[in-house]
Amino acid sequence: DVAERSEGVRTYFYMFEFFFLVWLMLPWTDGACLLYDYITKPLCQGWVDDAARKMNKVLSSIVNAMISAAHLWILWALFLFFPPELKRFVTVSVGVVYPLFASIVAVSTEDTYDDDTFWLTYWSCY
Repeated sequence: DVAERSEGVRTYFYMFEFFFLVWLMLPWTDGACLLYDYITKPLCQGWVDDAARKMNKVLSSIVNAMISAAHLWILWALFLFFPPELKRFVTVSVGVVYPLFASIVAVSTEDTYDDDTFWLTYWSCY
């Protein structure tokens, strides 16, 4: 510790620490604002903004994953109580109706051909 080296350093260090904190806290000295404007903001703002942007993406993806998991759990719980005939009908319907609508959308768009190829391959394998 810096203050333990000698008596003079200890006395002046504590005095410096006291007056520095007073300078930071008092509103008419504006010390904290000066430190922020001339030291903290120029040195740290770039990487703090990048980190905040990345954390925002991470947090939103975690929340979206939790919401999707909750929806899947609710669907599973509802599907569990269906009779076997209805389970088979829902499964076959989802396996046919969703690809049908996705194929119609893929054919009606003119910008890319990757989705057309994907759904044509799906139907040829189905």
